[in-house]
Amino acid sequence: MDRTVTTLVPTESEFNNEDYLDAPELQSLATQLIEKYPGLFNWIPSLRLTYLWKRKASKYRGRIVAGQVQKTPKLMRHFVTTEWVIWIAADQFIGADVTDIGIEQTLFHELLHLIENPKTGKATLRAHDHEYFTAEAEQYPGTCGV
Repeated sequence: MDRTVTTLVPTESEFNNEDYLDAPELQSLATQLIEKYPGLFNWIPSLRLTYLWKRKASKYRGRIVAGQVQKTPKLMRHFVTTEWVIWIAADQFIGADVTDIGIEQTLFHELLHLIENPKTGKATLRAHDHEYFTAEAEQYPGTCGV
């Protein structure tokens, strides 16, 4: 995966006053991660998953949320084919010192939240192992505070 200064992130003007943008570049990056780590993600391609850029990060308990995976509410699934959404906050990845590796790690982290329920075979969300995932710290050493 590319470790150069990022060119993936849309500019503020590309959002055209909207909060979200479709993110085919994130979908492509996710496909690469899924192929690279089949032991973790080989079942994910069966999901109806959409990738989006979010214009601005959220905050939760005073901490910045740079990405999130969410289940599409049942009512919304009547109107869309998406069952899961992963969004990445564009404003967190704009700047001369930002590289694609930060986006990759955030996407990897969000994919780790998805887990296949062994009883039902359906996707569900899992909580962090710590304040991060152990697999994330193994793949991106020195970035998770360990």
